[in-house]
Order: sequence, then structure tokens, then C-alpha cells
Amino acid sequence: MLTQLHATLWVHHVPYRAMGVPIGRKIVVVRLPDHGLWVHSPIPVTPELRVALSALVEIHHVVGPNRYHDECLVEFQQAYPAALFHAAPDSQS
Repeated sequence: MLTQLHATLWVHHVPYRAMGVPIGRKIVVVRLPDHGLWVHSPIPVTPELRVALSALVEIHHVVGPNRYHDECLVEFQQAYPAALFHAAPDSQS
């Protein structure tokens, strides 16, 4: 599911439509020096994603960089309550 681009970097693309236009979305996962994970632009938490992430190690940080990438922050907070969440002002988190 996650495509490894480097020893400490993974991505995964999923379909997404905005105003009827298929633009897709991408989650980026980075292994930090402490071996925890930093997740950028979370996507829906599916069973497959949970398995893929748990195989890497514990999630330490989840980032919703702007109001357009925050739709899954609450879902990630519920799935990974021990992680620290970082969101742009006025986001849904």
C-alpha cells in the first residue's frame, strides 16, 4: 500500500474529487530520527492503511498543513490518540 521512496520516506496516493474534478490526494510518511513516524496530509484510515503504518512503527506527529488537507485529522486523532496533531488555524481538528 505505501510506496517506499527512501529508507525513511513513504507515500500513498488515493482518489479524491474536489468540486467534481478528480485531483487525488497523497499521504506522506517520514520516519524520524527517534524512529517515530511523521504523517503529512492524512487520508482516510482504512484497515489496509492501519496495517501498513503499524508495520513501520508508532506515529508521533500528524500534520494537516492547511484547511484543504484537514478532512481526516479527526479520524486520525481517534485512531492514533497518542500522536501529536498539528493543524492550520480554522481546521476541523
